[in-house]
Amino acid sequence: MMYFAFNRVTENRIPAFVISQEPSFNYPRRSKSFEKSVEVLFKEVEKNPDQYWVSNTALTEVQIDVPIRPFLAKYENDDSWASKKELYYDPRFTLSMYLNELRTQYLRTKDAGSRVVDANSYSNTPILPFNWADWMDLTSLNKELVKPIDERISCEWLMENTNNQPDPYFCIENNDFPESELKALGFKYKEQLPGAIINAHARHEDRSVNNLRVFQAKAHALTHLPKPYRVIILNGDKKGGTYEFDVDLNSNQRLASSQMIDNYLVSNNINIEEVDEDFVIKLNHIDELNKLKEAVTPLHLQPEDKGYKMYHTLKKQSNPRASREFHLEAKSFNFESIESQAEALINKPELSHSEKSYLSGLIECAQYNDTSEPVYFGMPVIDNQDPDNLDHEWGWHYDWRFFNGALNYHREGWTQQDKNIRTNIILERLLRTWNTFAEEKGIISWIMHGPLLSWYWNGLMFPFDVDIDIQMPMADLVRLARDFNQTLVVENPEDGYGRFLIDVGSYMHHRGISGHNHIDARFVDVDSGIYIDITGLSKSDANLPEEYSKKEKFELTEISKQDGDDKAEIYNDRRKHFYKLDQLSPLRYSMMGGVPVYIPSTITNRLKFEYSKGLSRYEYGGWYFVSVLNLWIQETYIIDTFSKTNFYKEDDIEKVDKEKVTNFVQNMTEEDALSLLEVTDVLVEYYLTKKHTDTHTLESIFLFDRTGNDTNFSAQTPHFKEIYNELTSTFKIAPKPLRKCLYDFENIEKPRRQARISN
Repeated sequence: MMYFAFNRVTENRIPAFVISQEPSFNYPRRSKSFEKSVEVLFKEVEKNPDQYWVSNTALTEVQIDVPIRPFLAKYENDDSWASKKELYYDPRFTLSMYLNELRTQYLRTKDAGSRVVDANSYSNTPILPFNWADWMDLTSLNKELVKPIDERISCEWLMENTNNQPDPYFCIENNDFPESELKALGFKYKEQLPGAIINAHARHEDRSVNNLRVFQAKAHALTHLPKPYRVIILNGDKKGGTYEFDVDLNSNQRLASSQMIDNYLVSNNINIEEVDEDFVIKLNHIDELNKLKEAVTPLHLQPEDKGYKMYHTLKKQSNPRASREFHLEAKSFNFESIESQAEALINKPELSHSEKSYLSGLIECAQYNDTSEPVYFGMPVIDNQDPDNLDHEWGWHYDWRFFNGALNYHREGWTQQDKNIRTNIILERLLRTWNTFAEEKGIISWIMHGPLLSWYWNGLMFPFDVDIDIQMPMADLVRLARDFNQTLVVENPEDGYGRFLIDVGSYMHHRGISGHNHIDARFVDVDSGIYIDITGLSKSDANLPEEYSKKEKFELTEISKQDGDDKAEIYNDRRKHFYKLDQLSPLRYSMMGGVPVYIPSTITNRLKFEYSKGLSRYEYGGWYFVSVLNLWIQETYIIDTFSKTNFYKEDDIEKVDKEKVTNFVQNMTEEDALSLLEVTDVLVEYYLTKKHTDTHTLESIFLFDRTGNDTNFSAQTPHFKEIYNELTSTFKIAPKPLRKCLYDFENIEKPRRQARISN
């Protein structure tokens, strides 16, 4: 019998006929002696935090000392941040100021004698100024801003270093920029702006090197990136909920010299008159968050709100044996025409800003059809011949507005493992924040495509794939667009400093197969430009692609419809994926790397349809699946650890024979696995993920039969379903993130350790 970590659902509670199943191909077979050896190794990790620093995912330094006088309007001079050419950025500073301001504004509404303010009963959402320079790290521009304007990157120079050398359609020379627009942008002097001011996206065919694409993104954010409509800050404690404010769209005021700084000092009993040049305040954004929580009850969905049904299923369900499954309704895949939606909004007496934006999108969309619509999302397409572009990638997996360098681009002092860690951090925080937001707002979504395949293997994301794909019914996509488009979602400040922009495309209202816009919306990481792809599913008159008619493919999907039939209960995205309701519903509640997610009801047949070898291929891109550890491990670690084993081709002794390595990992013993765990990077990864992969293994016993195919849930006994439900009732977002905070990793931990190596 296999040994599992069963959490609350203990081994003797699992039905015997389930536990006796022959495990599927990717379930780990581990003895109790192996588990005891692993426990010893894990204790070593915990006793040596400096050696295994990546394993500590708590925030590194939450308190900062800030000389505050340069931020105060009362003492403004050439050394003030409002006047300097350079930019100041620290997310701890920004969060501290905004959290304090939210508390201050809510407390103004507090009734006499009441202990707290309930944000749910407060009809007017606070409206606060917003500038991207406070919410996005643009300080890489400082090396340009300190130069004389005539020595800075110019539009002319930028064009000369762009493929095709186009006219400067996306660029304005600093000298040509109107003085009258400076104040509107939140600046005083043209010297505070780059030499080349980027006002639009450079076409995909006009490629430039990685670093110039980064410059374009930062320069655009400083001057022309539209502000979000709303900011939602997630509350990470057991109460959940959110703290929110609407953005003052008529103001670009930066925190430098803003009233918020004065308000912070007043609320903390600091006399502004006594602030001298040496005055330093100690900021701790966690303290500010706790003060806000003590004073203000966060927002929660109410029974009358849309999305409450899903919210109640996950947040309010107390019976551990009740199902967390979600049954989709066929009507949620219907789509109301552009004309009828627009008419309803036009006839509405008063529209919110979000509704006005949604109406504009309808009007824009109506000018085109599926094949004529322009591309909505812009990518930072880069020169794949750049010698520092180590993967020779084109830049298609990033949003150009937030591009901060290709993930594997050469960085001085960065190892490949450093880059892998950074990538894993970005992906985990994307999924964790999206799920928390979606559950709080009752937005239905489920993982599909690559993430579902990755989940199938071990309940984690592939370490070699940066794509995260989720789907949702059309009704939820419409709600996402109407209520949350252009919302900046801020991760729980106790977890880190991540900010993510919801961007829904204007052409989501077309439901046929698109030539350009396969993706309806994105959840974009502000720090990197990496995103979650969001696609809606709906009925449409789109025809099935040819592959669905092939006998072996049809047997996997059993999907057929007449050409042009928009009444059939067949749902498609805007690319090539079609589904029936019972292939999606009921959605099952699961876990992926410590993050609760929904998965569709049909898994294996769908994955076989999309990835012919995806369920059986143990190697991909130099990564190998090691069943004993339930992890994908890079080739170099395997070859270096087992150097005496011949992994090379007979006719080319310098070339790795992937078949030999694959055979080795498929037959790896526990002793071999323990040898592999002597590698620090492998041990840390196993330490971080083991509890999650163990949970997935246990869950898989219920979801899949002995051949690895889907279990027939309808044929199972009530006892089977009750125990399965009890297992899923334990699925909660992990109290701590799986990975370190990106800001800490990049700006504190890694530089600190790099300095130690240098010294």
